[in-house]
Amino acid sequence: MKRNLETIESVRNRLEALKGHDVKFQVNKGRKRYVSFNAKVTATYPSVFTIFAETEEQKERSYSYTEVLCGNVKVSTRV
Repeated sequence: MKRNLETIESVRNRLEALKGHDVKFQVNKGRKRYVSFNAKVTATYPSVFTIFAETEEQKERSYSYTEVLCGNVKVSTRV
C-alpha cells in the first residue's frame, strides 16, 4: 500500500510558492473523465485556493487543498 506523506499544510505551502506562476492542472470530473488546462494560482486561503484558467471561458475557479491531497486535482508546473 502506497502511503501519502504529504499533508494539507505541505500542499498549501507548495501552492503558495506557485502563486502567480503558470501551472498545469488535471481535474477528475468522475467516471474516468479528466480535464486538463493551464492556469495561474491567484490566491490561497486557509481552506481553498483560487486559479484563473486559461481556457476559452477564461474562468476563475476554486479548489480545496484536500482535493489535491486526494488526487482529484493534480498540479504540475509547465515546462
